[in-house]
Amino acid sequence: ILNDNSATQEQVNEAINILTDAIDNLVKKDDVEEVNKTILAMAIEYVQNLKANGELEGVVPAVIKELEAALKEAKEVLANENATQAQVDIGEKRLINVIHMLEFKVGDKTKLKELVEIIKILDESKYTTSTWNALQVELEKADKVIEDENAMEEEVAKTYESLN
Repeated sequence: ILNDNSATQEQVNEAINILTDAIDNLVKKDDVEEVNKTILAMAIEYVQNLKANGELEGVVPAVIKELEAALKEAKEVLANENATQAQVDIGEKRLINVIHMLEFKVGDKTKLKELVEIIKILDESKYTTSTWNALQVELEKADKVIEDENAMEEEVAKTYESLN
């Protein structure tokens, strides 16, 4: 525009606006936010090691699903050069929260299943109606626990005790 003698005032004003915006968007080195991704990187590495060593066996499937989602998000934030500290903190917190849930182990349902099978072959005519009905209520609960892939150890144990 400076060297164009035929430039209109409108073109000059537009060039001024573009340059002004560019100057306004300049960021001084001192103004750049220091983003610390150390803990996020350590949490990602920890989870990857758990997975590689097979240490997620027996963990409730719902927790595994959340772990995979949190890990994916954390890796994306770690790879993002423009991630803010707030984004890093959110990814870090989510992944660490899921790590704490890894203690939620699926209960072994073998004994419960065996007990349910024994109960199902009992002869109803040999028991009072009230006790038989009470047993059927507990049996329904046991069937639900057996079907629940996320049933944890404590829930399986309590259900077994209520039938036994």
